Amino acid sequence: MDAIIARRLRRHHLIGPAKSAAEAVAAMCGAHCQIQSAAEVSVAVRVEGGTQASVRRAIVEERSLVKAAM
Repeated sequence: MDAIIARRLRRHHLIGPAKSAAEAVAAMCGAHCQIQSAAEVSVAVRVEGGTQASVRRAIVEERSLVKAAM
């Protein structure tokens, strides 16, 4: 059971950071964005050196992340 939990933590970049916000979100199969600031922080903690501002930049300027409305 411990191995399963450890694998999930690694897979979701909670142990061992992702190289980019896009890599983190892909591993998570998307990030829930009902409250954008919470989603930005959720992604940022998974990226080495990530910040809320860097995730916002990935959405607005770089367009490496996309918000979808349902």
